[in-house]
Amino acid sequence: ACGGTGSGGTGSGGSGGGAGGGSATNEDIASLNALLAAEYKAIDAYTQGAGVLQSMSDDLSKLVLAVAVEFQKDHQEHAGLLAKTVKDLGGTATTAAANKFTLPTGFKPSTTNVLKLACNEERRAAVAYNQVIKALKNSTNRFIAAAIQGDETQHYVVLAALIEGLVEPTAKLTPTSGADKVVPQAFVSATTAQGGGTGLQSEADLATNDTM
Repeated sequence: ACGGTGSGGTGSGGSGGGAGGGSATNEDIASLNALLAAEYKAIDAYTQGAGVLQSMSDDLSKLVLAVAVEFQKDHQEHAGLLAKTVKDLGGTATTAAANKFTLPTGFKPSTTNVLKLACNEERRAAVAYNQVIKALKNSTNRFIAAAIQGDETQHYVVLAALIEGLVEPTAKLTPTSGADKVVPQAFVSATTAQGGGTGLQSEADLATNDTM
């Protein structure tokens, strides 16, 4: 599983004001702390997902576990950077202990469902970063969030490709039709006004209660 940016994922950890930094700094601290809370939930989600995958012995499970371990390392790096940034701004960083991931209702432990859950959560993470970037006041903070956002989007693309290619191969594709079902959207920002795509927020969640 991945991603603690699901329901409520970015809503906690917003405390911790800046020491004399003004309202703009305080707002950035709250926003960055919300992202930090989401990163801690992502780390915990990957830990829970790894527990499921480690009980499996097939090649797909081993592959997904290897990917999950690497993605968890990325989230740990993100959390470290966000925590340092919050502290540098004079705020109090939220903690891992205060931000645990809760599996969705009806989740059934399997390699397929772990992979789909991870994909769902990474998509939510990418969208959440995009929304926060728009609200951040400081350009350095926006740069940090944008850099992390790129990682989250890459995670989503990799996981979606694994699902489409290995778990649920799309049947009867032709070169001119159905390509959108193989290549996921890599955009995060809604740019329809400029002629671009609608972004990852338009992607539907994948069901994580499969029994196969």
